[in-house]
Amino acid sequence: MSQRRSKARKYMTLMVVPHSEHAIMSLRIPFSVLQVGASLLTVFWVCILVLVNSYFTAAAHMGELEELRWVNREQRAQIDILVREADDLQQRLVYLAELDRQLREMAELADTPSATPLPRREDLLTSLDRVAAGEGQAAEGSTSRVQPAVGLVDRSALRDAALVRDRLEEMQDDIAPLQSSLESLRAALAERQAYIAARPSVWPVVGIITSGYGYRASPFGRGRDLHEGLDIAAPYGSPVVTTGDGKVTFVGWRASYGKSVVIDHGFGFTTLYGHNSRITLTVGQSVKKGQIIAYVGTSGRSTGPHLHYEVRLNGRLVDPRRYLSRTSY
Repeated sequence: MSQRRSKARKYMTLMVVPHSEHAIMSLRIPFSVLQVGASLLTVFWVCILVLVNSYFTAAAHMGELEELRWVNREQRAQIDILVREADDLQQRLVYLAELDRQLREMAELADTPSATPLPRREDLLTSLDRVAAGEGQAAEGSTSRVQPAVGLVDRSALRDAALVRDRLEEMQDDIAPLQSSLESLRAALAERQAYIAARPSVWPVVGIITSGYGYRASPFGRGRDLHEGLDIAAPYGSPVVTTGDGKVTFVGWRASYGKSVVIDHGFGFTTLYGHNSRITLTVGQSVKKGQIIAYVGTSGRSTGPHLHYEVRLNGRLVDPRRYLSRTSY
């Protein structure tokens, strides 16, 4: 009896009762088969749930991975831009330093302290090379987990980018004193060039000095007198040129010098040109060094065709030969 019950428990009978008059169908299934089937079904659904969960997790991580890759590309692009800007800025600084040196030589200010010394190009390029060589640390074939993806952002490259940015700011600060130095040099050069142009340094006429500056025996037989300039003998009608840049302040007749021209050169210099036969300019006209302003004559108190040439500095007469070039006629 007990064996019969034990045997009955090992089977399950499934009966199918149709609504029609067909015979009732029955199916006897061993419990062991049902247990195996249930286990397989449970494992199947567990696998399905794991796969679904893994899929959604992977999809989320792939999105993060792509975002990190995009961020990394953008960061690399920004670093490359920083590298180029830093290199361009360094080139500009080198150019400004060379310009500073050349201007100082031109202005004869080579011993004057310059602006803040420039950073060495080699030091900057060492940092730039490190930035340019910095690549992402994670491989493209990384798994979908988040931890490896974080490696796509190159921390050392970002630090180098920050260093380069700081270096750019320092170099921008270096430009300010250089620019100020160059502007002061340009002003000094302009002033010096204006002085050189205005300084009465060229000979006003081609001729021979017949009387120098200083006391002399009067050519009119009245003892000694102060000759206030140079007398330069030249053929009648020879061109007379201005000895420096300036502006005409007087054109007209002076008792002793006849037809005369006075030019104010600035920097305290004025020059006078007397005994002319003809004058080619008017009061207020600007003139350049070497420009023809008159022609040699004998107007006024004169013993023959010549030019009387005077130089005054801050209103006081000076010997014109102090400023004229060594070449004489």
